Amino acid sequence: MQTNETGIPRRDVLKALGAIPLAAFVPVLAEAQTRQPLYFSCSEDNDLYRVAKASGIACSRYGHAGEAVARTTQCSGLLILAES
Repeated sequence: MQTNETGIPRRDVLKALGAIPLAAFVPVLAEAQTRQPLYFSCSEDNDLYRVAKASGIACSRYGHAGEAVARTTQCSGLLILAES
């Protein structure tokens, strides 16, 4: 198993870094429940989309960014998420 100069396994570092984007959107998702819907361009199994949907946030998902942009209403949020 690869480690860095601190002796922390590379896998653990990557897991921690992967949680940063999700943590950054928690306040956005919390406030979205009382505001306009969120529109996502991502796969159905995207973690952020699944959390928003499970939290009861009004959201719509589209497979292509162009379709999501076309369907987004004024004053709503649009998240175009990269796939790994």
